[in-house]
Amino acid sequence: LYMSSEIDFTPGFFNNNDAFEKYLGNTSYYLGLQNNVLKLVGLINPKSIIECGSAIGTTSIKIAETYSNIHVVGFDMRNDVVKIAQEEAKNKGLSNLQFYTQNMMDFANSEVLADFILLLYSFHHIIDPIDNKVQFLKNLYANLQPGAYVCIAETFIPDNADGLHDKK
Repeated sequence: LYMSSEIDFTPGFFNNNDAFEKYLGNTSYYLGLQNNVLKLVGLINPKSIIECGSAIGTTSIKIAETYSNIHVVGFDMRNDVVKIAQEEAKNKGLSNLQFYTQNMMDFANSEVLADFILLLYSFHHIIDPIDNKVQFLKNLYANLQPGAYVCIAETFIPDNADGLHDKK
């Protein structure tokens, strides 16, 4: 039904910090999502956050730097990007931050011990068909602690995007 953790590869442009910054990290839509997530975290003030699909750790690191009182865990299914995130967290001396290698579907099927679950620009990576995404959400919801929040921060372009500029 879904691709599990036996897949451990990174598309060429997501395997280092320079490429991430060039192709995604400095885009207005990514930075806009990240900044709004930081504001939301400040409003909710959770004790712990898990970022699913954290890649090289940019957002988890920013949260851990901004909110030193919050324990942050990031995970990604790609071991090579997790190693980059771990090294960056170590270099910054962030004691409130950890990174692991894990698959999102496996994560959703286990007890979720965090106040705030974040999927920033990663939900779309759950392999189609859409039923896989629905199952992920059902499993995640079933395993959340009472009162926990889930934030899915994505950008979408509608199928009819060509006509958007014509609307007033």
